[in-house]
Amino acid sequence: MMKLARYLPEFGWQPYVLSATPVPGTPVDGSLLAEVSHVDARYLPDRNVAATIARAIAPLKRARRQPASGGPAAAGVDLGRAAVRAPVSTRLARHFFIDSAEVWSRSVPSAAVRWSREVAFDAVIASGPPHSALVAGARAARMLGVGYVVDLRDAWAGNLGYTWPEASRQQVRSRALQKGVLEAADAVVAVSEPIAAEARETGAAETVVVPNGFDPADLPLWAPAPGPLRVAFMGRFYGTTDPTVFFDGVARYVERSGSSAGDLCIDAVGPDSPFVRAIVAERGLGDIVTYHGFKPHAEALGIVARADVGLVVLTDHPGAEAIYTSKLFEYLGIGMPVLFVGPERGVAARLIEEADGGTVVANDSPDRIAAELDRMAAAKAAGTFSHSPREDVLARYHRRSQAGAVAEVLTGVTGGRDV
Repeated sequence: MMKLARYLPEFGWQPYVLSATPVPGTPVDGSLLAEVSHVDARYLPDRNVAATIARAIAPLKRARRQPASGGPAAAGVDLGRAAVRAPVSTRLARHFFIDSAEVWSRSVPSAAVRWSREVAFDAVIASGPPHSALVAGARAARMLGVGYVVDLRDAWAGNLGYTWPEASRQQVRSRALQKGVLEAADAVVAVSEPIAAEARETGAAETVVVPNGFDPADLPLWAPAPGPLRVAFMGRFYGTTDPTVFFDGVARYVERSGSSAGDLCIDAVGPDSPFVRAIVAERGLGDIVTYHGFKPHAEALGIVARADVGLVVLTDHPGAEAIYTSKLFEYLGIGMPVLFVGPERGVAARLIEEADGGTVVANDSPDRIAAELDRMAAAKAAGTFSHSPREDVLARYHRRSQAGAVAEVLTGVTGGRDV
C-alpha cells in the first residue's frame, strides 16, 4: 500500500491513510516514510490482540522455563515443523477474533467519518490481511456513502494461516464476513488470479489482478561479491516459509562436496528465528549461515545484491499456488537469479519461468536442491555464472504502472467523475 500511496497522485488520486500505530516490539524502518511525505496519515492505537495476550502470558512462560532448582533454563528447542506455527498468543486470539487487528479495526469507520468533515472522500480502499481491515473498510465506505475497493494481498478463506482447528467458530465467522465484504465491494484488486478466483466464487462482482511488484528506484544493481557461492534470503521464516527442506538440501550438498564456510555462504536478512538457528545447528551448518537480523530496507537490499542468488521458500500447502511473496519481485528487479523452493505449478514458479528468472525446485526435493547448489558453485568457480532475465516481462511489474492500474479501478468505482 505504501507504493500505491507514493504513486497514486500521478494518476489523479490523492490518498489519505488510516493505519495502526506499530505493535510494540515490531521492527520499524522509519526511512521508508520519506517516500510518502506527501500523504496525510493518521494512526489509531494498534490494540493488537495477540500482542496483548503475549504480554499477559509472558510471565507464565518465563516461569515455566525456569527449572525447580532455580538453575539455568533448559533449551527445549522443538525442531519439528510445529516450531514455525503461529505463537500461542495468536492461537489464543483466534478463539475470540478473526485476526489480531479486529479490535483496532472497529475504530476505523468512525475515525473515517470524523476525517470526512475535513476531506470530501470519493472512495475507500482497504488492504488485507489483516482481513478485519477489509471489514472496517466496507463499513467505512457504507457510512461515507462512497465506492469501496478491496485490495486482497493474500487469500482469505484459502489462507493456511487462518486454518486453526481450535478456532473453527472464528473461521465460520470469518467466512461469513468475507462473503459480506466481497459482495459489498464495488471492485476487488487481487495480487494473483487464484486469489481473484476465490473472490469471485465468494461473491465479488468485479475483480482485477494487479500482482505484487518492485520499484526500480529502490533497487541496487546486482553485483555479486567475489569468493564462494553466496545465497541470500530476505524476510522471515514462518509456517508458510518453512526452510527445513532447503537446509536438508544444503546439508546434503556440504556432505557430498566436502564444502565448508569457504565454499558456500548463506545470508539470512530479517528478524531472528530460534527455529532456523536450531535446524541450522542440528545440521552442522553454523559456519555457513550469517544472521544479519532486521535491517532497514535499503541496507537489506544492499546485502542481497551482493549475493549470487536470492532464495524464496514456500511450503507446498493448499493455497500456496496463489502466493508470490514480495521478495521474489525485488530479487527479479535487482537482476539476480532466484532459487525458488516451493510449488512447481504456482504463480511464483510460472513467473520465474516466464521471466527466465532462475530455478524452481519442489519443496520435497533436498537432492535437487543439493544438485542445484553444486551446479551454481561450479559455474561461479569456473567464472561462467551469469544471468539475463527478460526485461520485457519484468517491466510489467513496476510499481508505478501498477498504481496506474489501481487508479483505473478507483476511477471506475467513482463513475469516472473528476476527482
